[in-house]
Amino acid sequence: LSEIDIIVTDGSPDHPALVAARGAGVEVVCVAGHSEATALSEGESEAEQA
Repeated sequence: LSEIDIIVTDGSPDHPALVAARGAGVEVVCVAGHSEATALSEGESEAEQA
């Protein structure tokens, strides 16, 4: 981890490996996974139609 500056993942921010990475000074960025992004997109579309 000493040579890694940032990790971008669609995994859980509470995953033990990510917690350890943060503890080692690595910046961890969690983004929505494909299925989550699709669900959010569909939810927004339904809200816009209402």
